[in-house]
Amino acid sequence: MKTESRFGGLTILLLISLAAPAFAAEPSPSPAPTVRVAAAQAAARVIDFRLQADEALAAVDRNLGELERIVDRAGESKCDVLVLPEDTAGLLNWVGANETQAAELLPEAVKRMLERLGSAAARYRMYLVVCSDFTESDGGIYNTAFLLGRDGKELGRYHKVCPTWGEAGARLRGSSFPVFPTPDLGRAGMLICYDLVVPETARCLALQGADIIFFPTMGGAAIGEGDIGVQALRVRAAENFIWLAVAQRGSGAMIVSPQGKIVARADDPDGLAIADIDPRGQREGGDAMNWQRDMRARLFRERNPEAFGILTDVNPPVLAMAPIGLTSQEAGRIMARTLTAGEEEFEQANGLMGSGKTDEAIVAFERLRQEYPATWIDRRSQERLATLQTVVSKQEVAADEPVVVELWPEKVPDESGSIGPERTRLSPQLDRTQVEVTEPTRLITGVSKPTITVYRPAAEKNTGTAMLICPGGGYWDLYWQLEGEEVAAWLNSIGVTGIILKYRVPRRPDEPEGEPARRPLQDSQRAVSLIRSKAAEWGLHPERIGIVGFSAGGHLAMATATAFDKRSYEPVDDADQISCRPDFAIPVYSGYLKDKDKDELAPGLRIPAGTPPVFLVHGGDDIISPPENSVLTYLALKRAGVPAELHIYARTAHDFGVRTADRPYSTWTASCAAWLRDGGFLR
Repeated sequence: MKTESRFGGLTILLLISLAAPAFAAEPSPSPAPTVRVAAAQAAARVIDFRLQADEALAAVDRNLGELERIVDRAGESKCDVLVLPEDTAGLLNWVGANETQAAELLPEAVKRMLERLGSAAARYRMYLVVCSDFTESDGGIYNTAFLLGRDGKELGRYHKVCPTWGEAGARLRGSSFPVFPTPDLGRAGMLICYDLVVPETARCLALQGADIIFFPTMGGAAIGEGDIGVQALRVRAAENFIWLAVAQRGSGAMIVSPQGKIVARADDPDGLAIADIDPRGQREGGDAMNWQRDMRARLFRERNPEAFGILTDVNPPVLAMAPIGLTSQEAGRIMARTLTAGEEEFEQANGLMGSGKTDEAIVAFERLRQEYPATWIDRRSQERLATLQTVVSKQEVAADEPVVVELWPEKVPDESGSIGPERTRLSPQLDRTQVEVTEPTRLITGVSKPTITVYRPAAEKNTGTAMLICPGGGYWDLYWQLEGEEVAAWLNSIGVTGIILKYRVPRRPDEPEGEPARRPLQDSQRAVSLIRSKAAEWGLHPERIGIVGFSAGGHLAMATATAFDKRSYEPVDDADQISCRPDFAIPVYSGYLKDKDKDELAPGLRIPAGTPPVFLVHGGDDIISPPENSVLTYLALKRAGVPAELHIYARTAHDFGVRTADRPYSTWTASCAAWLRDGGFLR
């Protein structure tokens, strides 16, 4: 006979509150005493690996002076405990490059760290957790976390049990998960960074009755994209019904409750996540059949230890299925070079690429891939090589050398010509929170004689479609390489003539910062008319001439597509009698489209009848030109009945151009090509 349980599907719901009414008749417990916990996201204070040992110790002292100010802020906030991130003193890179000297330097550096920061915390009667590589009495180097009491003295230490494969080359593994009883924090345990990627580490502390885990780190608790590292931290807390205080370098500091809820986050570098918690509370849980005030009472009885022998097998079957190509010692040497010389070598290769030395850059990036296998340098070098191969392919298949044409036959309108000579330089280095392409690329400024540079596809590919390319740069510069030449190469690959507009930059004194400059629109309107006037000569279809722009250039593309009914300059020749309306527009991560204070289009932008179809692209995490610029433009286009398509890519910043990457945003070019075909612009 087949039977079915009504409640079988409910037994996994450990946190639901269906059985809560069973406790309704019980008296409410007295409020539990709380403690104030702080986790810091201290800014990166990385000690230069080139320093001599005495210079490195002096740098440690400088770092400790700055960290004391964080300790003071936590103390002034009446915190009972402060956790500082992994590599508190900043010696990780130095140790990687100076392993022989590190064994002697680390004891002194850690002694100073414990004495200075411990004394600072003791002034506030505050517990403190710090972390550093440390040479133990057995002569081995361990990644070590220290718990200091309210008097500034060490209560105990923990050696990282699960270092990464590369870390394990120079560091020994810890062999236990100590728990330290305290009168007010409860039973405290510590883990370090990669430890939490291995879930058993937190479970070992939980099984010993730990109430809270202090977690100094430089990363999350899982390997993957997006916020999976943060979600894994929540899971580790919830699956063990344990508090988790996460101190992470630069960003990501938080306090997580035993229910998996993030109860506090830090905001800025050197910021503090602060929460008042009951270390022994918030462990209620259960299902419809059985509810517990402390779910550990059930959870750790319901496990079956006899079935878990595989967890301690040093050679489980999966290792035969997933071989690794490097020993931990080899991986350790690569890791040390990656943290030190590798970054410099990568930037040197980027410099070759940015200065247009394509062949030399290819050789440099290929060498980096060989010397730094499986590292971020390998992956990024592979991306750069793909971009460089696009440039080479364009050079090999282009029908002609690029043709440069001056826009204006004689005097450039509205131009004094007093801004100095035109010049080329490399763009500033920005971080990944700001831009997707972080390495410097070539840009142009000081433009007083606008031109168009025509890149034609191979004859057998030519579709007769052309696109005017407007590089970005805030109307101060032109990102000529990233948003000009590379875009032309992509367009050539799909049979489109790419025509880069060198419009006037920087802003002139009468063009205020924060607003679109007016002269570039004169240049773009003239360029569209001039290209159309040359259509027969250049083998173009006069009704398939579009415009694409990036950042400020995206605004210029949109302004050109919507201001075609009124020229911004007096006509100068017959070309100006030809329409300056582009047949389609592609603004990419555009700025200046939204009003500064209202959710509407910026002043000066309108959507007149006859506006051509528009394809909008933006990064969802763009802090330079927020995605609202494209969203509001799309909605305005739809209200006006203009065909429009909008693509916003999650977890994507500014400046990604047309580069290939293992990220969703790099698919925008394929989507755009499909849109062009669907609109009849690619035939």
